[in-house]
Amino acid sequence: NRDLYDYGTDNDISKAYDWFCDERNTLYIMLTHLPIVKPTHGCTADDGSGDGIIENIDFNVKEKYEKMVYLNFYIVVDECLSKIYKAIGMYHNELITNHKVKISYSDLMEHDIENDKIEMFIDIIIDEKNISNKLKDIKNIFKDKFNYEIPKKFLNEMEKFRIERNVLVHSKGVLNKKVIKEIENKRITYLYDNLNIGDTIEYSLEKIERLMDIVSYNIEDLCYPVIKFYDLNFKPDPKDREFVES
Repeated sequence: NRDLYDYGTDNDISKAYDWFCDERNTLYIMLTHLPIVKPTHGCTADDGSGDGIIENIDFNVKEKYEKMVYLNFYIVVDECLSKIYKAIGMYHNELITNHKVKISYSDLMEHDIENDKIEMFIDIIIDEKNISNKLKDIKNIFKDKFNYEIPKKFLNEMEKFRIERNVLVHSKGVLNKKVIKEIENKRITYLYDNLNIGDTIEYSLEKIERLMDIVSYNIEDLCYPVIKFYDLNFKPDPKDREFVES
């Protein structure tokens, strides 16, 4: 027989997956419908046509727009993993039993219900973890509880995603010695053709589309074993693959 809270596990995972698909689709539409820059008064090239400066502005807008979508997709992935982490942690406390958090007595006493205390505990853990840390924790319980092992390649791709997001935010996309050392320490140098100080990381439409494909497949593959665990008659909807196969 299923425990009452077991019903929440697959339900919350399904909600997390549906939320991810909606947010990803929105960003994909944004990515494939870049804003159009129109000439404005006073924008003229040397020949008086205005074409030269508009072309330059258009390139700059496109570049900034793609980077904006890239950063927003990172937020979506991070939030989705947080939802999955919480869905598992609330009903399978072995995910969080070895964690330690700092919490004030007054904050703790605000909650009388045990589940509220657990939720607060998980929220603190989630806030302290990046996408790579969350995935590593999830990986262990998924293997033990749901007989599913997250592919090492996906874990490495998410390490790369995290590092390159930080490079964009903190170094304007330019590699430095510290970043290269981190890439080497994480053993993901094979994901790069070259690693040189001063090189600029590409954040192009093609790269973001590829990243969306990778994450979409793996988030789907991550969620389905949990749903299947509680519903033996569950069958994936072929439409869920339409995004990455289109």
